[in-house]
Amino acid sequence: MSPNVRAEIEDLAQLIATARKHLATHRTVDLKGLDERVKTLCQAIETDPPEQKDEISTALADLLQDIDALESDLVARQDAHTDSGHDTLPGQATSTYRRNSEES
Repeated sequence: MSPNVRAEIEDLAQLIATARKHLATHRTVDLKGLDERVKTLCQAIETDPPEQKDEISTALADLLQDIDALESDLVARQDAHTDSGHDTLPGQATSTYRRNSEES
């Protein structure tokens, strides 16, 4: 596996690990750009020699497990948020407050 591909896989794994830690401590997670980074990684992998396929496959399988775990964490957080009655969107809350103040 090329050094660039290895570095990108490691960086993505670290990004995912950090996002999971933030979720665990109820902090905001920003995953903007993750899809583009994965797309760039896939393009870079296409240029790696075929004989490195096994090593790349193993690294990608590990990364996929990390992504699946992050997805589970995100779903659990969303479910907990919804179950606690906090499923109102900020815009809805603003609209409600504005309407109430106009009625006063």
